[in-house]
Amino acid sequence: MRKENRRYRPSIPIFVDNRLRKCHCKSDENDTSAPSTAVKKLRTA
Repeated sequence: MRKENRRYRPSIPIFVDNRLRKCHCKSDENDTSAPSTAVKKLRTA
């Protein structure tokens, strides 16, 4: 249901959805710095 809900939201860009998915899927220290840097870069850009 959540996945479909996200898909039905065109206001959310693909990279944001991907980032959220990665954060939710891998909430370990393995992919913690990667999404963080991506968020910072996207926010600054």
